[in-house]
Amino acid sequence: PQNVNATSYTPTSITVCFKFPEGSTQNGLITSFIVTLVGSPFDTESQTISIPITSTVYPLTGSMCSDVTNLEEYNEYNVSSIVLINSAGVGPSSPSIKVQTLETVPALPTNLNSTNITSTSFCVTFNPPINITQNGPITSYTVTYQGELFNTTEYNTTVSVNTVVYPLTESSSVCISDLEEYNNHN
Repeated sequence: PQNVNATSYTPTSITVCFKFPEGSTQNGLITSFIVTLVGSPFDTESQTISIPITSTVYPLTGSMCSDVTNLEEYNEYNVSSIVLINSAGVGPSSPSIKVQTLETVPALPTNLNSTNITSTSFCVTFNPPINITQNGPITSYTVTYQGELFNTTEYNTTVSVNTVVYPLTESSSVCISDLEEYNNHN
């Protein structure tokens, strides 16, 4: 195969494209191709996908493209080889290329706790998701909290919801202050 490239359009798939060799160098009718992927840094085993020639061929460019699905989110893959197959056997391997699947939303933070609680403030501490479940760079975090104001004369509860977006820092602690005194906050 010639002009091999791979692009990710979703967090769990890549599209691999290549051009067939010129007709006189194909040595027969090409019936299928095999894509070999190696994920990194956590995958050590290769994933081999055999694809029949029913994939999309783009006549203007002469490129053959096929989607490889069920991949890990925000993971780098090495397309270590693409080989073409005809009735005589397997042809030579293409050079390897790297591609990364797209990022998606991170997993939830862990060990969420509230500390330093006073009548008008509280702090929230947490651990970010582990690296493998961050699914991309975390650029900020959002703390949403609500306060319940109890009106003792009418026995009504008023709930106000507030959201604050914080830039990512080394600290995994957020303090919220200037709250109305003696309210319950969640």
